[in-house]
Amino acid sequence: MNQSIEDIIKNYNFFRKKAIISMELFKDQGVCNATYLLNTIDDKFIVKKFNKALHVDKKLEHKIQLMMSKRGISSQPILIDIKNQIFISKYIDGYHKSVLSISDLKKLAKTLSKAHKAKIKEKAFDIRNFLQKNSHKIDAKSKQALLESKKYKRDLVLCHNDLNPKNILFSHTIKFIDWEFASMNDKYFDLAAICIEFKLLPKKERIFMNAYFKNEKIDFHKLNIYKIIYKQVCYIWSIN
Repeated sequence: MNQSIEDIIKNYNFFRKKAIISMELFKDQGVCNATYLLNTIDDKFIVKKFNKALHVDKKLEHKIQLMMSKRGISSQPILIDIKNQIFISKYIDGYHKSVLSISDLKKLAKTLSKAHKAKIKEKAFDIRNFLQKNSHKIDAKSKQALLESKKYKRDLVLCHNDLNPKNILFSHTIKFIDWEFASMNDKYFDLAAICIEFKLLPKKERIFMNAYFKNEKIDFHKLNIYKIIYKQVCYIWSIN
């Protein structure tokens, strides 16, 4: 007889002395996981039961999230159980935003820069190869952007790769959640994601980019190319 998720959790050493009060399925669910809020007598946790059909390296996600939690920009992972497809993290307070103030943009740029400075030895996500393989699914504008992107040397950093508003929590600090698609990638992919997802107009886009790069040179042409690429990658992910 299959155990319930709650029964499995009760058997983990970490939870044996913690009285579980409730476990509630979140109303808004993502594609990759069923996500629960676990309430114990003294703390709250996020429980993710992930989809076996999705080829995502959960051990790598755990490793990256642990690294980011130590940097103060993600929740602390508690445990990962590959056999039962369960990933548990500490709950963090925060709220989502769809419109960002100038102060938000500057804080977000600082947090993203901090994330991008993390070091990890993993194979990079080759966007150019990914789009080339899916060339039959992309439009002419995206094919042109792909060609133009090849003029640039990739500036590889550890990218989140899925910085939509649901994966960013605002409070007195900013934290990123759901690191399942994180990998080495060109930093402009994450930067483009913020510009697209928050519908930044030119003035706010420039404020955000200046806050991220500080005194470094900003290539707005490259940013525009990656905005096209980001939208096309999201489209391909959505139909696969």
